[in-house]
Parts: sequence; C-alpha cells; structure tokens
Amino acid sequence: MKRPFSASGDVVAMAMAIRDSLPPEAFAAADEEAARRKADVTARRILRSDMPRRFANCAPSMPETAAWAEGAANGKPSNLVLYGEAGCGKTREACAALQIAAKSKPVLFATFGDVLRAVRSTYGAGDGTEETALSRYRSVSVLCVDDLGKERPTADALEKLFALLDFRYGRMKPTVFTTQYTPQTLPRRLMAEGADYEQVDAIMRRVYQGAKAVAMDGR
Repeated sequence: MKRPFSASGDVVAMAMAIRDSLPPEAFAAADEEAARRKADVTARRILRSDMPRRFANCAPSMPETAAWAEGAANGKPSNLVLYGEAGCGKTREACAALQIAAKSKPVLFATFGDVLRAVRSTYGAGDGTEETALSRYRSVSVLCVDDLGKERPTADALEKLFALLDFRYGRMKPTVFTTQYTPQTLPRRLMAEGADYEQVDAIMRRVYQGAKAVAMDGR
C-alpha cells in the first residue's frame, strides 16, 4: 500500500538526511556562530542597561549572587537584596548579577533617584507622561534599584516607589536592590518624613517577601 504523502514528515526526513551528511566541523562552526550571536545579544543588553561603565565587565564575588542571577535568567521571580555600608561593593555585585541575567533577559540599572527624575521630567512642559516614564522600569525583565533609601522619603517618592514595586511584584518580575540599610533600619529610614507604618510595610513586603537578602562587608 502506498504511503500517504506527508509534507511535514518528508521535510523532517530530508533535514535529517542533510544533517547526517554534514562533517563534524560544520556542527562546530554552527555552534561557534550561535555562541557568537548570543554573546552579541548579551553585550547589547548590557550596553543598553544604563549600568555604570566601571562595572560593565565583572563577575559576582559571592555564590548567592550568581545563583540568584541564574534563577532570574531562567524566569525565577524572587528578589535579591544586597545591603551593607558604603563602599562594600554592593553596586558592583548587583551589576555582575545583571550581566548574568542579560544572557537571556533584558536588564536595566537605575538608582531610585533616576526613576524619580525620569518621572518628574514629564511635569510641566516636559515630554511624555508619568506612566510612560515609569513603564521603562516597570516592564523590564530584570531591574536593579541601586541605593534604596538614599532619596528623601517624601510622600511623593514613596508613592512612586510603591507603584513601581507593586507592578513588578504582581507580575513576578525579579529585582535586585542595593541599600545601606539593614532589614531592620530600612523601615525607619522610609518613615523618617512622616510616612505611616502601613505604607512602609507594604513597600518592605514587596522588597523582601521571598527575597534572598545578603549582608555585604566588603571583604
């Protein structure tokens, strides 16, 4: 009995025959080209991320950072919080994490001051809207918020911070934070200008719930 024609089956069989006829060096060349293209994509993501150029070519110094970054690259939605005194290497470590995640995801680096300035640039005669300014930080696959707590915790600043974190939290987008404040002192910092406990508690939950918190001492 004649076999029914199957376009998809015949194409697959032909592709396999062609593959089997290729010499091993052809596979090696194809693998090298694929690796080169992947490296180019990663490099472009890092270039567009706004991370400090000083830290744009570094590796994590701690296994916790590398493990979190690999998880973020594979879609794991947990946050990473790096906390410690100024100069202990938090920003460098966060940038190293972004570089690993950039192998498979778009990444973005910003201080919270950068976020506020982007939003405030739309006020008055500025271009765009507040929503447009925030959308860049809300929607990116992996975000770094550097120096959390450094900006004055005004009512407006905390409102914008909650809006950003709540959006990302609800959509399970991983974020890496750096801060000089411990999990115990950050709430006091955020309430320094009169914010109520409920608002700050909501922010803290969106930072720390399910997160990996790592104390850094700069050694």
